[in-house]
This record gives sequence, C-alpha cells and structure tokens, in this order.
Amino acid sequence: MTEEPAVELDDAHFRAERFGTLPARVHPDDAEAMTETDVPRVRPDDFAAGEEQWMLRNAAG
Repeated sequence: MTEEPAVELDDAHFRAERFGTLPARVHPDDAEAMTETDVPRVRPDDFAAGEEQWMLRNAAG
C-alpha cells in the first residue's frame, strides 16, 4: 500500500508534463454574469424576399 501514492505522483507528473499546468482559478469577483439568450426563430435574411415567398419555400409537401 505504500507504493500507491508514489504511482499517483508519477501519474500526476506525466499528466502535467503532457498537458501542462492548469490556468489560475477565476475569482468569483472577477467572473462575469451569464446572460441567457433565445435562439432566433428565423434568419433575418429569410424575409428579404417577402413573407409570402418565405412561406412558399418552407411549406411542407
């Protein structure tokens, strides 16, 4: 059981050697508030030819 910590240290060393070190943590005071946005239902250029043309192009069947 005394070998496990040494193996874990070796694994951590190889992982750090391969991937580098982690970036510093972001302090909560430096974090930005998340803003939820909705996905637009239609692309803005879909109505350039007119709503009737858009409906004809996207009609089922």
